[in-house]
Amino acid sequence: MSDQLACEKFGRKDLDYQNWRWKPHQCDLPRFNATTLLERLRNKRLVFVGDSLNRGQWVSMVCLVESSLPPTLKSMQTLANGSLNIFKAKVQSNSDDPVNHKVPDRTVRVQAIEKHAKYWTHADIIVFNTFLWWRRQAMNVL
Repeated sequence: MSDQLACEKFGRKDLDYQNWRWKPHQCDLPRFNATTLLERLRNKRLVFVGDSLNRGQWVSMVCLVESSLPPTLKSMQTLANGSLNIFKAKVQSNSDDPVNHKVPDRTVRVQAIEKHAKYWTHADIIVFNTFLWWRRQAMNVL
C-alpha cells in the first residue's frame, strides 16, 4: 500500500471508517467473497483505467482479496514481464506533470485515448472512469 493511503501508519487515530459498509436503501448486499471474485476472474484480464479514483478502487479490491486469502495462498514476486498492468488514462494533459497540475485548467485530449487503448484492447473486463474530468463547466477539449 502506498504511503498516501496508509492512514494508520502515519498516526490516524480515528479508524472507525474501516468498519463502514455501503448499504443502499431497501437492499441487502451479500458480504464480499474473495473466492467468488477470484473464481469469476479466473483466466480473465481485469483492467482498471482512469485517474486516482480508479486507482483507489483497484487498491481497495486488492486489499479485500488479500485480506481474505490464507498466507499459504499469497506470494509476491517481482516480474520482469508480468501481466499486472496499471494504466492511468492519459486523456488529460495536465495530470502527467506533478509540478504543473492545476485543477481549474483541465484540458481533455479526446484523441489521446486511442494511443493508450491498445494496452487494454484484450481485456475481458474494463473498469473505466474519467467522470471527474468531465464535471467542470470550463474545460478545453482538444
